[in-house]
Amino acid sequence: MSKINAKELKNAIKLLNESGLIEKAKLTKIKVVGVKMETLLNTFGDAVDSIADAKLDSEIDPAIIAFYNESFGDGNTSETEETEETEETEETKKTEETEETEETEEKKTPKEKKTPKEKKTPKEKKTPPNKPRSCYGHIASAKSGHLDELLCKGGTYQELMDEVEVKLHRIKGHITVLKKKGLTLLVKENEKEPLKTHVQIKEDNI
Repeated sequence: MSKINAKELKNAIKLLNESGLIEKAKLTKIKVVGVKMETLLNTFGDAVDSIADAKLDSEIDPAIIAFYNESFGDGNTSETEETEETEETEETKKTEETEETEETEEKKTPKEKKTPKEKKTPKEKKTPPNKPRSCYGHIASAKSGHLDELLCKGGTYQELMDEVEVKLHRIKGHITVLKKKGLTLLVKENEKEPLKTHVQIKEDNI
């Protein structure tokens, strides 16, 4: 999961609360005051899933779907990177505190000759290995990367849902993200059976 953008999350929740879909799906409006961001994000995701289960996904605002897709797809910031950064910060603080203590002791004993202290080389931040990417730039092993490859080949909504094991609103949200990148979607509508509508990314726009 990517790092939570609190402002975007609250905007998405506001749109959802004001959409009327919460009431239609017989849910309770999401409260944002005094709730941790991680809990808030999970509550938001559950609400979107419940609305989709109530077959109201076609009414969900594209902005909400796009944020849902970006939040629960592959992130650019891993938990490992955040942990390493925290450890590095704590180690730096300890080093600074030790240096300040030693400097204070030297000031108390002016008769002793000060010995120039060697500066410690800061710990290098570990860089996570580059993961293989899909044809449209998402991590290949993630569901978003899998959707990229399937949309490149083309298929019906039902085929995509079965292959990647996601709901229709997740696919539509992913398509919205790709459109923002300048890609064009070719659609062959099936009015009688919407899930058999064929979708494919137009290759010459890549």
